[in-house]
Amino acid sequence: MRHLVFRAMTHDDISRVPLDCHGSAQDVAIRIRKLGSAAILAFDGEAHVAQLQFRLHDSKLRSASGIWSPDY
Repeated sequence: MRHLVFRAMTHDDISRVPLDCHGSAQDVAIRIRKLGSAAILAFDGEAHVAQLQFRLHDSKLRSASGIWSPDY
């Protein structure tokens, strides 16, 4: 693997990277507008290889079954 490059996700990335765990594209756009980003993206050359998604903490969004639940 080559040297990975990391950068914050921008609005332009919404149509270019997977959003499966983020919610809708509209949700992601709102999060980027509020926080400045919605994920840290990793690239190997031109290939998008990973992302770490984030959002503001909201205790109402926590899994009822705790960290070990698949929906955490």
